[in-house]
Amino acid sequence: MYSKKRERNKLVLIIISILLFLSCCSATFIKDNKQHIMEIDKGVEQLEISKKNNEDLKKELGKKVLETQINMTINPFVEMKNGDSEAKINIENKRVNRYPQIVEIKLNYTGEIIYKSNLIPVGYQLKNIKLNKFLDKGVYDCTAFFSSYDEKTGQIIGTAGANISINVKG
Repeated sequence: MYSKKRERNKLVLIIISILLFLSCCSATFIKDNKQHIMEIDKGVEQLEISKKNNEDLKKELGKKVLETQINMTINPFVEMKNGDSEAKINIENKRVNRYPQIVEIKLNYTGEIIYKSNLIPVGYQLKNIKLNKFLDKGVYDCTAFFSSYDEKTGQIIGTAGANISINVKG
């Protein structure tokens, strides 16, 4: 009986030792990680203080947002009779936009462009399109990318994307 009690005491002592060791290790690990997280990057520089007040800054930022905002509409669930038929897409370049748009539709799994529009002026729409690529029967996950173009320079002002699904029925 004495040896069973002694073995149990040894086992308890070993378990307590292991737990103490693990708690010390985890405390050291947490301390090291906190120090690493809290380090300031060596490349940072202090911001210059603007002479503009907050209201002026808000107005300026609001104007910049309106200049680059893209507000487009597209049918998210496109159905086609077959891989060569027209698709009812309903792409709209809303009147609130400042720039004409070019729309590219890409297959998500390959990145292949299956449609690219010409310039769509502000306030205009494309109701139906014919894809640049024949699609076999099936459902295709795609992304429609809307790019705003500056008509004077031809530069892209900004791009936004929307997920769409194309269902080719036959």
